Amino acid sequence: MKQKKLTNPSVVIGILKKAGLRLTKGLGQHFLVDENIRRKIIEAADLDSSDVVLEVGPGIGTLSQEIAPKVKKLWLIELDETFIPILKENVPSDNTEIRNEDALQIDLASLDPAPTKMVSNLPYNIAAPLIIRLLSETTIERFVLMVQHEAATRLSAGPHSKEYGALTVKIAYFAKIKKLFDVSNQVFLPKPNVRSAVIEITRRPGQKADARLFKLIGELFAHRRKSVKKGLIIAGYNKETVEKSLQESGIDPKKRPENLVVVDFQALDTSLAKV
Repeated sequence: MKQKKLTNPSVVIGILKKAGLRLTKGLGQHFLVDENIRRKIIEAADLDSSDVVLEVGPGIGTLSQEIAPKVKKLWLIELDETFIPILKENVPSDNTEIRNEDALQIDLASLDPAPTKMVSNLPYNIAAPLIIRLLSETTIERFVLMVQHEAATRLSAGPHSKEYGALTVKIAYFAKIKKLFDVSNQVFLPKPNVRSAVIEITRRPGQKADARLFKLIGELFAHRRKSVKKGLIIAGYNKETVEKSLQESGIDPKKRPENLVVVDFQALDTSLAKV
């Protein structure tokens, strides 16, 4: 059977019509209809026959169609059951397994073999919590993800910027992240109100989730306009303990959380735990 060109707007509309779906923003899906952008995402993923790939929110299978023939195994997690029969028709590969589940709730240990890469056009509302969950609970080494442009800016932000926050620091603890390229809202059906961007996340070896460190990061950024010293005291730490820990970790008490990098938070966390 001839493969459907899923980046063709007419084909997308036909698939949705056959399934009884109207092309509206209320559907909660924005379908990529630009072959060049699809090609760039697949090329950035640098896929080979040993890869086990996770894709979340595959929709009608626009990326899946290109991923499946190149890899050992493709896991598709799609929350909307309407798209399950569409995926089965558009991505009929023997190496592909579809799960009709919530990516934020799925038992990740049940994905066997375990994913080594992730390639997705992520639903905007789950991007941040899902990335943190996957970095914390899986061994995925590399992510190539399309996300909302604003999220990409926040995720890849550096210190001293207003976009730099607790999420940025937590991801930087686990991995290196960079924005690969911007994506216009003109390449989707229906057209979203916001632009997108494709980001690359590469895991740092040996980093394990650290609940105590993450708690500290969250406490400080909850009062991001306060100095680190004031933020810690507001969070409930004893003033003497705070002063001693800041001195021991070499951090200027007047600095704000947005001025600290991952190693600063780690040093402060270690010092606070000892006092």
